[in-house]
Amino acid sequence: ARQKAEELGIEVSEQEVDEAIDSDFRSALTQSTQTITDTEQVLTPTPVSQEEVDELYDLVVDAMQISGDAFRTIVRRALMLEKVQDALAAEVPTTGLVVDLQLIETETEDEALAAKERIEGGEDFAIVAQEVSTDTLTVEDGGAVGWVTPEQLTTRYGAELDNYIFTLDVGELGLVESNGMFYVVLVADRDENGPLPADVLSQRQNSALIDWLAERRASDDVEIEQLLTPDQIPPDPFAQYFNF
Repeated sequence: ARQKAEELGIEVSEQEVDEAIDSDFRSALTQSTQTITDTEQVLTPTPVSQEEVDELYDLVVDAMQISGDAFRTIVRRALMLEKVQDALAAEVPTTGLVVDLQLIETETEDEALAAKERIEGGEDFAIVAQEVSTDTLTVEDGGAVGWVTPEQLTTRYGAELDNYIFTLDVGELGLVESNGMFYVVLVADRDENGPLPADVLSQRQNSALIDWLAERRASDDVEIEQLLTPDQIPPDPFAQYFNF
C-alpha cells in the first residue's frame, strides 16, 4: 500500500500519529458514570490524565514486545491505509450499465410459461407476479426488483439470470432457468451509464482497498513486509490491562 500512497501523494505526519495514539488510548481508558435525574440518565465521561495514557501505552508496547518506534510505524501504516482506502473509494465509478427489472419466480417451467402467456395476452405483469411469483423479496411489489447492475443479482438468483437480463431489449419479455428455478423477466428500462444502486456503490467503495491489495498480492514482484510475528500480537492488548 505504500506504493499506492506514493502514487497518490499520500503522507502521514508525526502529528497525525501522535493524535491517533492519544485518541485511541484515551478512548480505551474512558469510563462513564451515570448521573440519574428525575427524567433521564446522562452519561458523563470520566476525564483521562496524560499519565494514564502514557501508562497504558507502555503496557501495550511491552505486551507486544516491540519498540516505541515500531509501534508508531504500525500506527502510521494504519493511518496510511485509511487514507489510501478513502482515495481509492473516491475513484470508484458511480455510474455504469443498469436495467430496471421485474421478475416472476416459479418452481416449474410450465408455471413460468403460463405466467408469460398471461402477460403476453394483455394481463398486467404486476398482477400476475402477485398471484404467481414465489419470490418473497419482490412479490408484494408486483415483481419489481428495481435498478440493478451486472453481477448484483448472482448471489440471490444465480449467474444465468444475471447474465440473461442484460441481453434483453427494453420491453422484451423473457424466460430463463437459474439456480433450479424458472423466471419470467421484463426489462422495463435500460441505461448504459446510469447511477449505480446505492448498496452496490457502497460495497465497491468499502472494498476498494481490499480489492487493490488482492490484485497486488497476486503479482510476482510484490514482497509483503511483516512488522509483527504472530507471538507479538496478543488477543487484545487493552483487554490485558482492563481484564475484559
